[in-house]
Amino acid sequence: MGFFFLSNTILQIAILVVLIITSKCLVHGVETPRLSIITDKEALISFKSGIDPETLGPLLTWDQTLSPCNWTGVWCNKVGARVVELDLAGLGLKGSISPHIGNLSFLRSLQLQNNQLMGTFPNQLDNLFRLRVLNMSFNIIQGVIPQNISRCTELEILDLEKNEISGIIPRELSYLAKLQVLNLGRNHLFGSIPPYLANLSSLAGRSRDEIDEDFLEGSGEGFGGGQEAGFGEEGADAAAVANEGASSGGPKVDRCRDRRCSAVEKLRWAALDVQEGSLHNLTKIQVIRMADNLLHGTVPPGLGNLPELQMYNIGFNRIVGVGDNGLDFLTSLTNSTRLNILAVDGNLLVGVIPESIGNLSKVLSKLNMGGNRIHGGIPASIGHLSGLTLLNLSYNSISYDIPQEIGNLVELLRLGLAGNNISEYGMGEKPSTAGDVYSYGIMLLELFTGKSPTHESFTGDLSLKKWVQMAIATNVDQVSDPGLVQTNSSLSDDVPPISTPKAQSDCSIAVLGVGLACTVDSPDGRISMRDALCKLKSIRENLFKPDHAREI
Repeated sequence: MGFFFLSNTILQIAILVVLIITSKCLVHGVETPRLSIITDKEALISFKSGIDPETLGPLLTWDQTLSPCNWTGVWCNKVGARVVELDLAGLGLKGSISPHIGNLSFLRSLQLQNNQLMGTFPNQLDNLFRLRVLNMSFNIIQGVIPQNISRCTELEILDLEKNEISGIIPRELSYLAKLQVLNLGRNHLFGSIPPYLANLSSLAGRSRDEIDEDFLEGSGEGFGGGQEAGFGEEGADAAAVANEGASSGGPKVDRCRDRRCSAVEKLRWAALDVQEGSLHNLTKIQVIRMADNLLHGTVPPGLGNLPELQMYNIGFNRIVGVGDNGLDFLTSLTNSTRLNILAVDGNLLVGVIPESIGNLSKVLSKLNMGGNRIHGGIPASIGHLSGLTLLNLSYNSISYDIPQEIGNLVELLRLGLAGNNISEYGMGEKPSTAGDVYSYGIMLLELFTGKSPTHESFTGDLSLKKWVQMAIATNVDQVSDPGLVQTNSSLSDDVPPISTPKAQSDCSIAVLGVGLACTVDSPDGRISMRDALCKLKSIRENLFKPDHAREI
């Protein structure tokens, strides 16, 4: 009997241990037979109860007598009829997120962006072990990023942009091995850039062709920043004219309205306005964006291990460099053969531009290094970056002449050299407001002639400016870029029609005249930037007037 009692006791203890282990597994998100479409329905009803009744909107159609698979914003799988997607984006919902949302154990996509949800992250989110997309951007979520989110090991997209999140980036994010998009932009995260997000081998973003300039903001992708970037009052206007169209946009996500679009297609853009975390061993990452924050310290090592990188933007932070070698991290980026945008502007970087900059990606289109403490000259190797459309080195301490090799940048549309000690295209003038006007005038001449100041045809005393001066009065067709003349049929629908080619020719003459007025040899004889801009605006307005109303 005693043996039987002992065996029975041991059996009871064993059963108790099994129950304890099972309960712990359930807490960590393991599927249980109790969870079903019924519990999914209860979880959704609980979520609805946390929303301000005045903002329920479409959720008022959630009829509890029907299957939740028929509710607005809810999608179920065909096998088992379990909720696999909850998309309530942009409905103006106010309230908090119910912890019961963790019972949606088959959920693969949770999209709550563009609402006014507040409170903190429910700890129960870690029960969603099948979750691939978590988008809570553009809400008022507070608190810290929960460490247990690392248990959502299938997560591919984590978008928490524009909330009130604080603290540091948790180390546990490095366990999300399948993460493709990480967007923590515009929160209150802080700290330096440590190396411990180094295990995310799948982090990715937009392909080069998909990068939409309408989304670009802040720094790096254009001459952003206005006066913060070092432009004066007039210079800010000049930057706006030169960079028209590269303005800040609204939300960067959820532009795909077609239900057939994949989650990754909806959330292509990865913005990393964060203050804690390094992504430098994320060997498949395509986009690292940490612009406009309070990041400090140096650029961590490891950039050489990012072969898929297409954008590296750490602009407008407090990143420092030390000594002449403070920009050596650029050498590491030469392994990123797909790099399209590189922005380190608006920091405290000190050093000399390394000759290896010419070994950066051949598809690099935007290189923004303005507003630092860079000294020395511009290396001739920069002429190897033949794909550049934007080169901004303004407001540093760069000296010496502009290398002739910069003329090899045949795709260059925007060049920023103001605020340095660079000679004015060989004239030896010191930087000044008049010098900025001179550079702006040269840019106008380049744009409207299609030739750079270092074009091979300019030999001896012949320069771009002299060539324009000689031709503008007698043979403007020769000096104007023929690609500027467009027929009405070739214009897009949103551009007003231009009635005659003569109007376009007159416009070119007028703009070239402004360029020449900006490049008068005597700095005192040059028009101001403000006057130049006023003239350009007047030319533009006059261009689209009817023939009988034109002043040209």
